Amino acid sequence: MLPAAAHHCGHLLERLNAQREAGFLCDCTVVIGEQQFRAHRNVLASFSEYFGAVYRDSPPPADVFLDQSQVKADGFQKLLEFIYTGTLHLDRLSRSCKKSFKKGRSPFCVVRE
Repeated sequence: MLPAAAHHCGHLLERLNAQREAGFLCDCTVVIGEQQFRAHRNVLASFSEYFGAVYRDSPPPADVFLDQSQVKADGFQKLLEFIYTGTLHLDRLSRSCKKSFKKGRSPFCVVRE
């Protein structure tokens, strides 16, 4: 990617994330249990086939309810941050994950807050 295009993409993500954080032009809410996450349908649908399918309905729903036994709110928050910033912050790895890394394996790991 050319430097100007990379800068443009980064600027766009930065502005969209700032808008999401301010609630500006957000047109949907993802609800997981008691937690509500405001976002932009076009951003979610661009990143996720699931949300793309949800928002193909006419008129698209303003609220999407996700089963909290399937999706954890803190995990979805991290996913939203990744969608809007391109950065994934993992705070801590589980003990079994750390042991596996030391042994040279690369397991699927559970992030614990």
